[in-house]
Amino acid sequence: MQPHRRNLLRLTAGAAAISVMHGSAHAQGYPSRPVHLIVGFAAGGPLDTGARLIAQALEERLHQSFIVENHAGASGNVAAAEVARANPDGYTLLVGAAANAWECEPL
Repeated sequence: MQPHRRNLLRLTAGAAAISVMHGSAHAQGYPSRPVHLIVGFAAGGPLDTGARLIAQALEERLHQSFIVENHAGASGNVAAAEVARANPDGYTLLVGAAANAWECEPL
């Protein structure tokens, strides 16, 4: 009977600790810093214009900076390679054509 009581006390203490700590640890909301939209084509083109309109709408909605960068070359593959090498944290996004999307195996 004694071991059951100890387990019950441990569970109760753990539940109390979790409920107290629940409000103290929160993840930062996304985005918490500027997001880079990398466009694979020259400035002034349709993809660049669309990226700038999307960036403006996201800035207004999320209250965070969205920076549009143009990295033209090789039909958008230069930009796609740069985004593929970026940290996988969601702060570097590719704006490209369907030809720039390829299937890759999970790591």
